Amino acid sequence: MAVSTRGLWTGILIGPVAAMFNLALNYVIADTTCTPGARSLMHVVALGCLALTGGGFVLSWELWRSTGGGWPSDGSEPDRSRFMGLWGTLANLLFIFVVIAEWIPVLVLQPCQK
Repeated sequence: MAVSTRGLWTGILIGPVAAMFNLALNYVIADTTCTPGARSLMHVVALGCLALTGGGFVLSWELWRSTGGGWPSDGSEPDRSRFMGLWGTLANLLFIFVVIAEWIPVLVLQPCQK
């Protein structure tokens, strides 16, 4: 079964982009969270990025399974698609942990703490 190249690249890139977006946006909004109730915005950002990365994981997993699953064995076109699906699955799994690791300081530390 042929899978779209756009879907494969989306599955590969969504995790790193979401993790970078999480880090950058939390840096931008960190100073504004000193007001009461504004800290929840950082949690919303982290949850959104975690959902994006989880969606990339599911997308890559489904694309990998639709190409037959398993490890790529030669350089044929179905094997390239299988490799990209597997790569996206593993990369998104890694970036799920990265987003969680970036969320831990938001949960533990106070943003106005000096």
